[in-house]
Amino acid sequence: MRYAPACKYGKNSYFGGTFDPVHWGHLLVAQAAVSQFRLDRVIWMPDRVSPHKSRPDLAAFEIRREMVALAIAGRSDFLLAPLAANAGSSFAIDTLLYLQNLYPDDRYCWIAGADAFQTLPKWHRCAEIGNLCDWLVAPRPSFSGVGNEEFSAVGAVEDSGDRPEARELLAEFAGDRAVSYHNNPVCDRSRPVPAEATEFSIESAAESAVFADQNPAAGELCASSIDASYLRQREVLLATNAICRRVAARMAGKSVQIKWEVLAIPAIPIASSSIRRYCAEGRSIGCLVPEAVSNYIAAHRLYRKT
Repeated sequence: MRYAPACKYGKNSYFGGTFDPVHWGHLLVAQAAVSQFRLDRVIWMPDRVSPHKSRPDLAAFEIRREMVALAIAGRSDFLLAPLAANAGSSFAIDTLLYLQNLYPDDRYCWIAGADAFQTLPKWHRCAEIGNLCDWLVAPRPSFSGVGNEEFSAVGAVEDSGDRPEARELLAEFAGDRAVSYHNNPVCDRSRPVPAEATEFSIESAAESAVFADQNPAAGELCASSIDASYLRQREVLLATNAICRRVAARMAGKSVQIKWEVLAIPAIPIASSSIRRYCAEGRSIGCLVPEAVSNYIAAHRLYRKT
């Protein structure tokens, strides 16, 4: 029998972001969420105008949305949100309320990177958001000093070839879901973690590994995380759990109890800002984004200096 996590997450998940551009790291995070929590669908929502991180060089919404559509093509469980979902403002509460009108019988979980999640107490109408959804938090390499070497593994990715260690790394980190269970302040901590918990985690990690096998560039990207060393990856995971506890405590101070889990996935050393820089420098991004996205960027000469 499959182990069900103590926190009862909904079957719909919201994955919002600037996605400028969308890359393999985003796709691996979404796949991990689907595998580990048996989500029916991940609804991708590119920000139209992000109130929190507006940039003068931000690619047009229509362009970013088209790149997401190309990246998730062929996946019945990955959906692109309707245009009406983020007409005008991109405040999270407005988007969430719209999506809940589309699927009124479901509770949403929200996929977020740890860097974004730590700002939750400052979000517009954050108390309402906290009451409406649960949280699946992805580790980010920007914590515990790892972010300074954000692309240190790119050379290894380009030269790696087949890296079965990626599957082992996913499975190894999956075992830490039992740790996040105990660290979660709103889950039932009185019960022991069932033995099936680790089995569930390893099985879901194996499914993520199948996704990586079917998408070689994604598999190589996972494998490249090994080059940052296991100990530093674990450090990032522990830091992410600490961040989640602090956010939960701050939200509790606003009389809101949030549910959260840290996704069992290595922190992927990739960022959209670095991809944009690579494009500006005329360097290859083929191992960092799906082929269709890479072709789209090249065809439209995106992120070029001239």
